[in-house]
Amino acid sequence: MLAVKATILTALSYCAINAVSATPLPPNAPAAIPQDFILAPLITPPAPSQPVGALETDAHIVRDSYLVVLHDHLQQHHIDSHHDKVNKLHNADQRIKQLKAASSAALDYLEGVVHHFHVGKSDKPGSKKLKGYSGKFSESTLDAIRALPEVKYVERDSIVWANEVERGAPWGLARISHRDPLSFGTFNRYEYDALGGEGVDAYVIDTGVNIDHAELEGRASWGKTIPKDPDQDLNGHGSHVAGTIASAKYGVAKKAHIIAVKVLGAGGSGTMSDVVAGVAWAADSAYKKAQLKLQGKADKHKGSVANMSLGGGKSPSLDSAVDAAVEDGLHFAVAAGNDNKDACNYSPAASKLAITVGASTIADERAYFSNHGACVDVFAPGLNILSIWNTGNTSINTISGTSMASPHVAGLVAYFLSIYPTSFNPSTNDFTPEAYAAVLGQKSTFVQQGAQFVFGQIDRLRGKVAPVPPKDDAITPKALKKALLTVASKNRLVGDLPEGTPNLLIFNNYTASA
Repeated sequence: MLAVKATILTALSYCAINAVSATPLPPNAPAAIPQDFILAPLITPPAPSQPVGALETDAHIVRDSYLVVLHDHLQQHHIDSHHDKVNKLHNADQRIKQLKAASSAALDYLEGVVHHFHVGKSDKPGSKKLKGYSGKFSESTLDAIRALPEVKYVERDSIVWANEVERGAPWGLARISHRDPLSFGTFNRYEYDALGGEGVDAYVIDTGVNIDHAELEGRASWGKTIPKDPDQDLNGHGSHVAGTIASAKYGVAKKAHIIAVKVLGAGGSGTMSDVVAGVAWAADSAYKKAQLKLQGKADKHKGSVANMSLGGGKSPSLDSAVDAAVEDGLHFAVAAGNDNKDACNYSPAASKLAITVGASTIADERAYFSNHGACVDVFAPGLNILSIWNTGNTSINTISGTSMASPHVAGLVAYFLSIYPTSFNPSTNDFTPEAYAAVLGQKSTFVQQGAQFVFGQIDRLRGKVAPVPPKDDAITPKALKKALLTVASKNRLVGDLPEGTPNLLIFNNYTASA
């Protein structure tokens, strides 16, 4: 046994990828680790933004905190066995350190496993999955974990931030319902379907939500708080996002149900491990709701969308979690980031299956701060956006960022989901204003509500209803993303648009051309 331990220690010292230094293993490690082990990669996410010429630092890395990603093929009994090994390794390591410490106060206590996640329920070959956990471990325990055969890779935990730039009528709503640039006659006119968002759950993965705000009209609930924090929005950012998605006055989909998933604290920042756990919780919750609909227990449910207006350095764990959630049926909008750089270097902006959103201005320019490049899918209003706030039940605030652009898209997804298939059906509609004008003939009479104009549903106006698909024939995130990009206004952005960046501005497909 001693010879085996020596072999393992030597190999760990020689083979460690990105390990800071060789450290003694927990005393029971040899029993858990095979002799022919290979160390799983240890990934250190880059800092999200560094000034040109600045020295790289690791200030964004959370000390002794890691995300451990397991191989996709593992069955639950394999995962349970792995967790048992990890718990024993960690407990033994902490016990040794406690015995060596001069006093209990001198011991730097580490929690061990904190969050478990399993995103991606499909068994189809090649489907996206993220199985694993996050936790706080010593270097010696981490080395032992990396030597376990179930481990695919380990990622150092890092800090993520809300993508807000600066701190009022919501011109953004008007912009997404008109093809042409806003004019004096249209800058405060939001034309939309009054039932938009009905039956749709919108998960706001953020700082929390002021769920009692008057503008949310009782359509908000608290879902989950991941960090050790109160069930409140102590920052305001998440409330603002929720208001843009679904509030009565400032929201795109005014009938949607908001679900708060708190992953960031009062300062607007948090850890990557908490964000991944929040994504996993939202994905599981949305999946369960979809299953209830299939069982005939949630007939009014029309789908779920999630928004993440946050970001950090490129994280394969977070990108994989988002992609797996999308494949499970959760529609996802994410912010591109605010560093005026390539969005592909940020997470979750680099997610392949989510809708990554850049920010535009009232003049139809790319906002000066908005990230760009091939990983951006579409632009939405993000400069000087008015929405609800956290300081009272009627409080409001005007702020800017791709954080404000992304919920316009999340709200639009909820809007489209709610009116599918009667007024929005990718399988039958060609998404051109001309086609809708042909259906409607002359524009219908509208009802003015403040500065917003509400039109009736298209199929109701033409006196017939399109066939409703079977209950399990919901529009997939892939299909709706394609439809949203197809209907978007093309080549409307002016000014500086870096090479490879799409010139697309979201559109709710309601008005003809004004």
